[in-house]
Amino acid sequence: MEEKKSLEFRGGVVGTIIPFLVLFVGIIILALSGRALPMAFWVPALAAILVALILAKSPTRCAEELVRGMASEMVAIMMMAWFLAGIVAQILREAGLVNGLIWLCVQSNVNPRVFTLLVFLLGCTMSTATGTAIGTVIALTPIIYPVGAAIGCNGAVLCGAIVSAAYFGDNIAPVSDTTIASAYTQGVGVAAVVKSRLKYALVAAAIAAVLFFITGSSGQAGGHDAAALGELRPNGLIMLLVPAILIFLMFRGMHLIVALMSSGVIALVLALITGLMSPGQILIIDLNSFSVGGVLIDGIMGLIDIAVFAFMLMGLINLLDKGGFFSWLINNSALKHRLRAEAT
Repeated sequence: MEEKKSLEFRGGVVGTIIPFLVLFVGIIILALSGRALPMAFWVPALAAILVALILAKSPTRCAEELVRGMASEMVAIMMMAWFLAGIVAQILREAGLVNGLIWLCVQSNVNPRVFTLLVFLLGCTMSTATGTAIGTVIALTPIIYPVGAAIGCNGAVLCGAIVSAAYFGDNIAPVSDTTIASAYTQGVGVAAVVKSRLKYALVAAAIAAVLFFITGSSGQAGGHDAAALGELRPNGLIMLLVPAILIFLMFRGMHLIVALMSSGVIALVLALITGLMSPGQILIIDLNSFSVGGVLIDGIMGLIDIAVFAFMLMGLINLLDKGGFFSWLINNSALKHRLRAEAT
């Protein structure tokens, strides 16, 4: 078979990097303007692909490698894992896990410092269960923050506790998109990633918990209207069994897709048996508006934005590989190491 020529860019290695610089600058601009949403990242990603095709000496070869990167087994596993993780997280939300955690936090009736600490711990639990940082912040802040401010919590510290807790779970949760992406881009299992991160995350969380407790009070208390919080019930707390089962299956060495699918089925059955969800919530088809919804569809759609971005990103990463950037980087690093060794 005739060997294919290597992918070459105008400008050599610099030309290989330029598309990623376009992507990076685009994301930074969105971030600085407060519009850093995954779906918005599609635009700089498409711009980076266009620049790559323009700079490639063979646009056809560039397009082939781009598609080959997008169609890799790793991308397929990541996509499927994200969608299943989205379904699990959506079932937990619909079944009232968030409501139950907020109920537990509000019913604790503790002083401001302990309340801030409790919010942090419950936020860590929720983000680890659902794997979403943004979802945790959106769910907790509108309800927890007014209550905390009313009983005398330091507002800035309370916000910090919620955000910190949100990213704790986003970092170590097996259903988190960042955990899944880290695992499969590095060619290791999700359980291995969780294990490697856990010791660092727990140390950081312990230090943060102490600081939140020390600085959590503002010294001024007001009072809050419990009726304004709406109906809070503890029923959804039973859904904490689902992430516990998922983590157990992962650490037992079960394949990520099998573990996520099993956890999703368990979550759905548990929610239906306990009455936390009705069968009608599984799939909703509205023929009047030709729209489809329900926990399964909403769970998948909730991760479409990051999945499409990752799809294009993995294609660009393959261009770096086939364009010789990684080889150049490794060889350059090895040369510097050898020269340094000879100098000493």
